[in-house]
Amino acid sequence: GKILVGGEFTNIGGQNRSGLARLDGITGSADSFDPSPDRYVQSIVVQNDGKILVGGFFGHIGGQTRNYIARLDPVTGLADSFDPNANLFVYEVMIQTDGNVLACGLFTLKFRSQSNSHS
Repeated sequence: GKILVGGEFTNIGGQNRSGLARLDGITGSADSFDPSPDRYVQSIVVQNDGKILVGGFFGHIGGQTRNYIARLDPVTGLADSFDPNANLFVYEVMIQTDGNVLACGLFTLKFRSQSNSHS
């Protein structure tokens, strides 16, 4: 019965909330969930275990430094150990049926290649 909202706001549901809030589905009031991102959240998805994955334009969220992507505890709003440390904006986060996380955005990845010698 709750609604998660992300965006570029500083007040919603009658409370000071910056960029991410959880609202009561009937009244629209913001509850105590307040991860306080330093910039806005672009994408939100809830895992099967209730944890909340977010992507966006932030560098700090849920009491931790998390660059553009984070996973939050649904009760406390604190960021957990999940920290891919993207180097630029994350526009969308998704969860595959096997539980793997997909993210798209302007970030770049560095792949470590294994070199095999062939004679």
